Amino acid sequence: MPKLGLRLTPYGRLLAENQDDAPDIPEASSARLNEAFERGSGYGLVWLGVVGVGQGLPPGFAWWRDFAASEIGSLCLQADSNSVQARQSSPS
Repeated sequence: MPKLGLRLTPYGRLLAENQDDAPDIPEASSARLNEAFERGSGYGLVWLGVVGVGQGLPPGFAWWRDFAASEIGSLCLQADSNSVQARQSSPS
């Protein structure tokens, strides 16, 4: 099993990288996480917050997964309230 860990750079970029002291992650999840984080921090966080929900992940990944899921949920609620407000303010 690959040993994948997360690192937050001083510039605020979250990176997934192989680390000797990182916990084991299933190979399929590791490959998908690597692909997502190679595209950028946002892609990796969206993967964690959407696809990673309900998966058994090491503590560092679980913390970022919960953070991302919370942010995604907030965005969805905000979008719903904006559409309701738009419908309420439009003339019938």
